[in-house]
Amino acid sequence: MTGVGLVHCVFVRLPLFRDIIIVKTGYSMIVKNTNPFRSLRIILSALSVLVLTWTTHAQAQSYEDGRSAYVRGDYARAQELLLPLAEEGNAGAQTILGIMYDYGHGVEKDEVKALDWYLRAAVQGDPAVQYKVGDRFFQGIGTEQNYREALEWWELAASGGYSDAQFNLGLMYYRGLVTPPDFARAAELFQRAAEQENSYAQYSLAVMYSFGEGVDKSYGEALKWLEKSAAQGLAQAQFNLGVFYENGYGVEKNAATAHAWYEKAAAQDLAEAKAKLAGLTSPVEGQTTSLAQMPVENADTLDENQTHDIRQQEWVLQQPSEYYTLQLVSVLKEQDIVNFIRAHGIESESAYVAVMVNGVTHYNALYGVYRSYESALEAAAEMPDSLAELKPWARSFRVLQGMLGQNRD
Repeated sequence: MTGVGLVHCVFVRLPLFRDIIIVKTGYSMIVKNTNPFRSLRIILSALSVLVLTWTTHAQAQSYEDGRSAYVRGDYARAQELLLPLAEEGNAGAQTILGIMYDYGHGVEKDEVKALDWYLRAAVQGDPAVQYKVGDRFFQGIGTEQNYREALEWWELAASGGYSDAQFNLGLMYYRGLVTPPDFARAAELFQRAAEQENSYAQYSLAVMYSFGEGVDKSYGEALKWLEKSAAQGLAQAQFNLGVFYENGYGVEKNAATAHAWYEKAAAQDLAEAKAKLAGLTSPVEGQTTSLAQMPVENADTLDENQTHDIRQQEWVLQQPSEYYTLQLVSVLKEQDIVNFIRAHGIESESAYVAVMVNGVTHYNALYGVYRSYESALEAAAEMPDSLAELKPWARSFRVLQGMLGQNRD
């Protein structure tokens, strides 16, 4: 099978980028948190059922009055009613006070106090609040950043059925942020979130089935989950459905259907889909291991005169393994990667590496050297539009060096 390869990408609601949708091609952390009040509404809705657990009617009524005051924007009245309840251990009141300090509603914004109230409520077992606490630890808001604490709180929330926690947790296991990578555990968590109609988990699960990561490879299963995700409007799922129909992955080839899905994805400004429809040579972006099952003949290797001014593998091997770089694109022809680097005028800041995966060579364009994952992300956010639209993603030199067979650690 030939043709445009799959966009290999797992989406996740990791709030690393603060309420901005970041769509990356590759296994990476992606925010889908455009509305900070979405989670607030979910929490408030969940808290309404807690009234049934309190011992007195007066407490329940006082909480409901305080909650109603908060919802209608009467923050002074809300605090007056809820603070005494919160101090007595009322989880619902504690959570709303956390939200008030989180967003500066009627009080001075204070992330430390917000987390304190969230923690008091979270230990009482509400998954939505446990997810929120994990979010704080993951981002380092109101506390030192601590991935292990984030993982533990998301484990609790995931056990309680909270799909966003299942999704984020899945990516942490996939990437090995705290524990060694565990694809099987990641797939299990994506499955649980996908069954709750989480479109990002559905897409991520489809990717794992496409490449046999943590599950038995199955284009049929991948197709099923892509269709579910695409039906909810996820552009990458729509594009990959086009790939499936164009190439006959788990379904009969159908050029018209493929074109229709490409159009849907392009309407959402997905670069791969736009390039496909324009008939351009579209770089197949993604993690270098993602195209192992997409056999495509590579062009002849370029001679040294054609690449003398562009850094390659040796440069990558010389970098400190604890540092990070940004991967811009991954393509299947060396000439394409050289043309890309020169077209963007980034020879002095970039390099490219060739990685062989199951007999297929992939050429990755890398940009910059950064001391931390966070600084790499900050640099990506400040890139010129021509590069930012490619959605660069942070990669560890340790991983790249390992893939090149010479991890110096």
